[in-house]
Amino acid sequence: MKLKFNCLLLAACLGMSVNAFAIDGPKPVKPRHKTSAPPKKFIDPANMDLSVKPGDDFFEYANGGWLKQNGIPC
Repeated sequence: MKLKFNCLLLAACLGMSVNAFAIDGPKPVKPRHKTSAPPKKFIDPANMDLSVKPGDDFFEYANGGWLKQNGIPC
């Protein structure tokens, strides 16, 4: 009885392992867009005001150029 059970268990395990090799893996994903995104600018020197020292007024130094081009409405 025990030998018959072991043989059936072995046959079931072999059957499942063969089935595991027959299954295809995940299909490669194609990119949605063919063109790549342009590189990002993290620091744009055009937005800086280099006439101001960073130690005196860092906000004006970092954003002064942008503030001059795009005034904040009152």
